[in-house]
Amino acid sequence: YPVEGNNKLRAAPDAMVVVDGNSRIDFVNVQAEKMFGYARAELVGQPLELLVPERFRGAHAHHVARFLSEPGARPMGRGIELSGRRRDGSEMPIEVSLSPLEVAEGVVVSAAIRDVSERKRTEAERRLAAERLTSAVESIQDGFALFDADDRLIQCNSVYRRLLDEVIVGPLIGKTHAEVLEAWSHTLAFHDDHERVRFCAARLAQTRDNRAAYDVRTRDDRDLRVVDRRTPEDVQRSAAGIIQ
Repeated sequence: YPVEGNNKLRAAPDAMVVVDGNSRIDFVNVQAEKMFGYARAELVGQPLELLVPERFRGAHAHHVARFLSEPGARPMGRGIELSGRRRDGSEMPIEVSLSPLEVAEGVVVSAAIRDVSERKRTEAERRLAAERLTSAVESIQDGFALFDADDRLIQCNSVYRRLLDEVIVGPLIGKTHAEVLEAWSHTLAFHDDHERVRFCAARLAQTRDNRAAYDVRTRDDRDLRVVDRRTPEDVQRSAAGIIQ
């Protein structure tokens, strides 16, 4: 078969599977053999659905038929989860890119298949870590916030948000430390606006200090202590408002 002599398909880093107009496998490269656990002789001539979990075979046939009606290089099943089925029946999350390939007999479909199990695992670990961080931050009884290296707010708990409810309307995440401080300063008790401006300037000057602490009084007569610390990695800065 002409595809057999295509060195680009043989040497491709992804698993490559070529099927004819009847969705039967005409070619697989070594990467495909390794990914799915089949020898080439076991796959050539078989329906492509052999590599698809049974519950997805109906939808898969629809995707292939749609591609053949309007061939053109594009991802398969954009926006949906795709799975491949190994010889032993186990499954793996995959990404598939389809391309038309012209041969003497007509147009066949070349599928580049990538196992994304490791990426999915990493993404799941990151989501879990983010959820744990959110839970930990929310459990802090005092106001608590994290700012990134650009001094933009990336995380805070509900206590911290309540300190700013009256002066910041809309999303809080993404605001700079200067914007948050300026807004919050209007809730504090100062003799005049000049004192408030000096307060903000002094606090901003301490932004890069490893640790800074100061006491303030709100207009509704609450005494607060604010402690700013930089993380050891010097990537994020944490700020805690401690109600005394």
